Amino acid sequence: MSFNAAALLPLGARLAELVRSAIDQYAFVRASGGNIDADALTAFLLVKMEGWDPLVAGRKVFDAETRAAFARAVAGIALNFSRGT
Repeated sequence: MSFNAAALLPLGARLAELVRSAIDQYAFVRASGGNIDADALTAFLLVKMEGWDPLVAGRKVFDAETRAAFARAVAGIALNFSRGT
């Protein structure tokens, strides 16, 4: 099976948007005096991802488990950037 890595480029653009949204949400909550953890950011991202069903080479990228794992990974990335770790 051959795989064209360029087919993932649209996912990369959306990944960047989601990281930015999660960082903004983290900053908003912290500026409001609240705390936000990875679970809360993951829930936020899952809502942002509703209706997004990307295809690569005509195949769906996400099932429910993969979508949740992707959202959790993005939340972790955003937290690392936000905390400066």
